[in-house]
Amino acid sequence: MDTFVHEGQHESDLLARRIALPTLADDNQRAFAEARAFRREAEYAHANNLTGTFAYRFNAIIRDEPETALESIITSYGLNVGDDEFRSILGELQ
Repeated sequence: MDTFVHEGQHESDLLARRIALPTLADDNQRAFAEARAFRREAEYAHANNLTGTFAYRFNAIIRDEPETALESIITSYGLNVGDDEFRSILGELQ
């Protein structure tokens, strides 16, 4: 279920023009989009007590170690994000 929330956040952000189409997005934009989607997925899992999911555990990482959470997202997608952009995107997780 949390995957639906993740993808739904992407759809909502696309419709609101908060993020670029994936085919047009650079690494910074992709990292921003994924940070928003993973944050929403984690919030959903926590709010619905989905304790057996990665998203539930990731919620604690986002809360306690947002830099680690963002670095994990960036690394998992193989993105190249500069320091200034990293700090800007980090605001999406806090």
